[in-house]
Amino acid sequence: MALREALAPGAAYRLAASAAFTRALTPLPATRAQADPHRVALNASHVLLSPYPVANQTLIVDLPCVSKGVLAATRREPMADDGQGVLTFGPFDASPAAPWAVSPLFLHFTDDNPTPRATSLVRTVTVSHWGSVGVDEAFDLVNAGAALAGEWSRYDFDTAPARSAGKGASLTGLSGTLPKAARWIYFKDGIGNISSSSVRPARTRLDVRLEPRFPLAPGWRTTFKFGYSLPLPAVAGRQGGRVRVTVPLGTPLQGVSADLLSTTVILPEGASAIAVDTPFGGDVVTITHGKVSTTLDTVGRPTVTAAVRNAVSEHMAAPLVISYAFSPVRPLVEPLMLVGAFAGVFGVALVARRTDMSLGGVERVKGA
Repeated sequence: MALREALAPGAAYRLAASAAFTRALTPLPATRAQADPHRVALNASHVLLSPYPVANQTLIVDLPCVSKGVLAATRREPMADDGQGVLTFGPFDASPAAPWAVSPLFLHFTDDNPTPRATSLVRTVTVSHWGSVGVDEAFDLVNAGAALAGEWSRYDFDTAPARSAGKGASLTGLSGTLPKAARWIYFKDGIGNISSSSVRPARTRLDVRLEPRFPLAPGWRTTFKFGYSLPLPAVAGRQGGRVRVTVPLGTPLQGVSADLLSTTVILPEGASAIAVDTPFGGDVVTITHGKVSTTLDTVGRPTVTAAVRNAVSEHMAAPLVISYAFSPVRPLVEPLMLVGAFAGVFGVALVARRTDMSLGGVERVKGA
């Protein structure tokens, strides 16, 4: 972390840092029956892992359950419990923590919430200067959690109360928001279109709800595709003689983490001098360049692929900015190719029609 300016001796500087962790919760027990509560364990530390001495610190843990759902917690005084699942440890100011100090914290609690995680999330954004941008997302999704032991009953699931033990841990749908200008929205799997999805317009956005064909119990997985189209002005514009395209690095669906997120932006044929900018460094986002050929292409379309491992919501919402040089007359090349091809075909047909190809003038010799 780099400060904006050097910190003078004896001076103070206030800053805020945030971090997100994937696979931090471990199902405990690892398997459960359908009607059993879903419980997880967290191994952490009462104090911040820091290379610097820490004089005063407090840890606040906000759990997704009330206090009666906490089965075990490593105590360290002072400790407070508000009865609603918020545990406070500290302040620890009597003895400053030494550099790299660790105070093991083990928490075992009930978490009846789904944990959607994409083992693979492949996004393709196709930019066309004819006026539209297509966004396609392919998910390999798993509801991470304690694997189901024994049978699963759809009847029991549908008739159980909404907050009954274990039911909340099943994934029944994903929600997200799209720009107001989004259109041609689709949601499908290997069978075909999934009609159990809905789109509700709001004042400045579209609220999307995707529901799979069946609830995903913890440990279950599914694959599906989700996509939509946007008008070109919604994501692209000209700046200083260059085209600037800004798209989200990840999916608009909320609450989804990804083991591997890959976003490929297909630029129009003829784009050159490509520059890429993200809020993260090269140790977080890997950028690769390539080419892909589509119908009527001559040299292929340049592509930019941004890959992120262990992507969380902060990565998903981050902007991926690509700028490139592009001639305004370049989109006319393919239509002119079609016009030339059709003109050539009709020209050949016209010449062939007006040319006499018969073998006339040869007389038949009698008795030959």
